Amino acid sequence: MIDVSKLTPMRNDVVLRLKPVHQASNSLIYFKEQIDRTSMQYFTVLRVGPDVKHVSVGDTVVCSWKRITPPFDALHDGNQCKVGITSETEIDCVVV
Repeated sequence: MIDVSKLTPMRNDVVLRLKPVHQASNSLIYFKEQIDRTSMQYFTVLRVGPDVKHVSVGDTVVCSWKRITPPFDALHDGNQCKVGITSETEIDCVVV
């Protein structure tokens, strides 16, 4: 399994990690980490290429999995997660 810290995106590419969605049900709160390829998702920016101008590492962004490479397993800070790579231009907005 690849470590995200060893990835260096090219040009304006970014490496994104899916942010789990908080859901409540009958007084239980759980995190949904399932990939929903039909809707917009929240992601955390993990790595940025040298030509990226509008997002930074750590930003929360909104994008669709349809615009990202097929997700793959990677390690980030010692934890396994699903990540994808896309161009900065495919990101719809930054959550502030």
